[in-house]
Parts: sequence; structure tokens; C-alpha cells
Amino acid sequence: MILRLLTFIEYLSILAGAICLLAGTHFDVLRDLPLGIYLIGAGLALAGAEALYTREMSLLATGETAPRHSGFPAIVWGLMLFCVGGALIAHAWLMQVHLWPRVAGTLQNYPDWPYLAAGILMVGFSIIVFVDSGGRRHWVQTLLLRVPRVVFAAALALGGIAVAAGGAWHMFDAQSFTAARNMARMKIEKSLEGHPAQAWFRK
Repeated sequence: MILRLLTFIEYLSILAGAICLLAGTHFDVLRDLPLGIYLIGAGLALAGAEALYTREMSLLATGETAPRHSGFPAIVWGLMLFCVGGALIAHAWLMQVHLWPRVAGTLQNYPDWPYLAAGILMVGFSIIVFVDSGGRRHWVQTLLLRVPRVVFAAALALGGIAVAAGGAWHMFDAQSFTAARNMARMKIEKSLEGHPAQAWFRK
């Protein structure tokens, strides 16, 4: 009962935050005060804290499917929600105290940090997708339902690792990253020489 009340509070906070952001386009008071971002961040952070504490998935309308993702996947889910919610709260506070332009200027020196963050989130989602939440299945159901999920989770994980590694590499050693990228581009163009896809690749 307490967990379901927490879920209601989390969704209410996120919904109220979205309404505040929408109302901020019409009212100057809400535009200057980042209340909507605070509320959305608080809802996500609370959901993340719930998942970390209970070791079960949060933001679920019912608790029937939560135990199927309990344990490590729930911890990953909780960390993702808590980090995103905390980042939104920090962003709202920086806007309120008028420090965000300075922070944004600093972040511009590291333009690839979104790729690093997106890659980490992709790896986290791949772990959640990989978990089999359907219990025991017939081999035909496994072939039709489980196998595509495993393939998609593996592709998501590999893509996330590549995106995160590329973002981190460019952040800490932009010169060698640019050289490696140009070399890879030249090899791909050479392999596509005479192929119709070469013109598309050069765009």
C-alpha cells in the first residue's frame, strides 16, 4: 500500500511539473521560477530512490510485474532515474540562482558529454530489456519473443558502449579521436568506391 502511494506521488509530481512547464509559456512567474523542472526531477529521483531501496522496479501501476525485474535490473533502473532526476533538480537550482549560463559555458568545452551520458543510459536500458519478465515459456514462445529481445538488448548494449566510449575518447583526447575518425572515414569511402551508397555516406 505504501509503495503504491509512492508511485501515485511520483506520477503526480511528474504530471504537475509538466503542467507547470506548459503554464510557464503563458505566465511570467512560472517562467522565471523553474518549478516544473523541480517537480519532474523530484518525481524521478523519488522513483529512483524507491527502486534502490526496495530492489524492485518503480513507476509501475501495479506490483505484479515488479518482482520479475527485482534485483540488479531494478538497481540499474533506480540509478538511472535517480541520476536523471538529480540532474534536473541541479539544473533547476542553477537556473534559479542564475549560475546556469556559466555552467553551460563550461560544458561547451566538452561538447561530447551528452554522448557519454546517452551511451551509459543505453547500456542501462539494455540490461532491463535483457531480463526475461515472462517466466517460463514454450520453446516456440521463447523463439518468437525471447530471442528478439536478447538480440535487441545486445545491439543496444554494444551501441551504448560504442557511443559512450566515443564520447569519452573525444572529451579527453580530441586530437587522436579526430585522426582515427578521419582514417576510418577514408577506409569506408574507399570500400564504397563505385557503390551508390558512397554518395549517401559523403553527406
